[in-house]
Amino acid sequence: MTAKRNDSTFIKGNYLIYKSKIEFDEHYYYSKNQSSIDSMKKTFYPNKSGDLILKETTEFKNGQGTTTITK
Repeated sequence: MTAKRNDSTFIKGNYLIYKSKIEFDEHYYYSKNQSSIDSMKKTFYPNKSGDLILKETTEFKNGQGTTTITK
């Protein structure tokens, strides 16, 4: 995944598919302010009917991650 405007890349990301989950990694190449995150990882797990459910989000700022787990 790449988000561009003219010749500038704003967001670039990848996804990894595992046997039991899918992870999306997004890297942000712009900064709104000093408290903005610079990347994010979202982890999805399928439920019994096959729908993907967001279970975990990790936001990174200056190399430090903060994880939020969704129930």
